[in-house]
Amino acid sequence: MIRLPPEITFEKRPLSGGRWCYDFRHSTLGTLGRILLREMPDGRRTHVSCEIAEVDDDPANPITMQRRAVFEPLGVEITRQMEHIVLRRLSDRG
Repeated sequence: MIRLPPEITFEKRPLSGGRWCYDFRHSTLGTLGRILLREMPDGRRTHVSCEIAEVDDDPANPITMQRRAVFEPLGVEITRQMEHIVLRRLSDRG
């Protein structure tokens, strides 16, 4: 299980169409980004995407770059662990 640093919090919220969003926030950098979960039409798979919160839609903005440095490895690790849990459950089924 991943442990978030104390300066990072998240909130889970439902979106339309059966989607879910996890919004991540940093105590000094503000909104870091979000992880979006969307069930695929076959009902057997979920699409996971991670988005960095850009300042003024500028990926080169220094604050955006700091947010990316904090959130990108976190998003990758959370996604990896989610995949691991799903694969383990599938293998347990048989």
